[in-house]
Amino acid sequence: MGNQAIQGNRYAFAVRMQDGSVTAWGDKEGTFKNLARANQKFSAGGDISSVREKLKNVRAICAGYRAFAAIVDGGHVVTWGHAGLSSFHFVLFSRF
Repeated sequence: MGNQAIQGNRYAFAVRMQDGSVTAWGDKEGTFKNLARANQKFSAGGDISSVREKLKNVRAICAGYRAFAAIVDGGHVVTWGHAGLSSFHFVLFSRF
């Protein structure tokens, strides 16, 4: 694979390693701090355990507000984190 790539959002970081794998760290979960959504939990992208098996042969990664997206071999997009607040939810089943 090519060079490593690192992306970050307000809560977490993700790095694409030279072997095409991805590692993420930072907040696994956060809490909204506004009155409309007081104490509501959200995923922040720091935990890839739910998609780890899909994050192989990653070509590119991109950070959203509270989530990440990765393009893997074959052009499929894998997302993790809070998709509803990241603008990635609409590409969940897209293929590039």
